[in-house]
Parts: sequence; C-alpha cells; structure tokens
Amino acid sequence: MEYWVVKFARNVERDEQSRTALEALGWKVHVVWECQLKKKTIDATMAKLLPALAEELGKELAAGSDGRPG
Repeated sequence: MEYWVVKFARNVERDEQSRTALEALGWKVHVVWECQLKKKTIDATMAKLLPALAEELGKELAAGSDGRPG
C-alpha cells in the first residue's frame, strides 16, 4: 500500500511541475484523464473540451462536430 501512496504523490508532483512549465511557456493546459476517454464518457468529454478549444483558438466549431473520425 505504501508503494502506491508514494507513487501517486510523485505522479501528482510531476504532473504539477509539467503543467507549471508548460504554462510558463505560454501554453494553455487541459487535463484529460484516461477514464474520460472510455466509451461511456468520451462523448461528454469531447462535448466539453472541443468548444473550449475552439474558443481559445478563435475558431468556430462545426455544428454536430464531435472531433472524432466519422
């Protein structure tokens, strides 16, 4: 059990350092968890993420676009 606590703490620290470094370079960071890409959740994930990306990029999102190949 202790192994996983230490591993998780290292992962959180590493991810925070990576996010901070990217933001310092001017990047906007969006975190998408693997579980958000599963069949049951990917549509909701894309419905939230794609409009945010389009707005940040100053682009219009095509009507009905889910960002996945048809």
